[in-house]
Amino acid sequence: GGGRWRGGGEPVATLRGHSHSVTDLCFSADSAAVLSGSFDHTARLWDVGRSQCVSCFDVGGALVLSVACRGDLCWAATSSGALLQYDRRRRGEQPCLSVQNESLLQAVASASDEEVLTGDRNGLLKAWDVRTGRCSRQQRVDDSGGPARPISHLEVSPEAWRGHDGARQRLLAANSYDDTVRILAVPAAGGAAEGEAGGAAGGQGGGVTVGELLL
Repeated sequence: GGGRWRGGGEPVATLRGHSHSVTDLCFSADSAAVLSGSFDHTARLWDVGRSQCVSCFDVGGALVLSVACRGDLCWAATSSGALLQYDRRRRGEQPCLSVQNESLLQAVASASDEEVLTGDRNGLLKAWDVRTGRCSRQQRVDDSGGPARPISHLEVSPEAWRGHDGARQRLLAANSYDDTVRILAVPAAGGAAEGEAGGAAGGQGGGVTVGELLL
């Protein structure tokens, strides 16, 4: 049962080139490109209109577990704990920035033009400066006091959300291996929640728990 996709279900593009399982995908803002990550130790940037791989980023033998992109920047989070940043405007396929986390990185998401967020196996949410590679703040997402649960996925809201107090802020959904989705305010690079006029966001490392959804 069920209806068919419009266009008869035929794909707009078929992208072949990875030699192992594809683990994650991310569209560019204009939908003209797709970034993919794979267990074949590469992340690939694809031109959707031409169905062609335009860049193949070698991550140095690690598994790519998550990818993200924003503007001309692309990120690959890897099983070795490396977060690799690539610039589409540069020739060559080597990272323009590389940072090393203490544990395996399972999730990456772009928070702003200044920062990218990661979630790791130790349950830590971290914000990294895309210019310097410095970790500007971190916090444990699971505050139960028990063993740390890995963060499996991060997603930043595309638009600012208006809270009960009228303040507008971007939100981050973080999923952990404890059957809980936590919704956090996205802090601006200066430490205040993005969209607020001022004042530091509460909580360790600047994150604010807006609410939790128990699954």
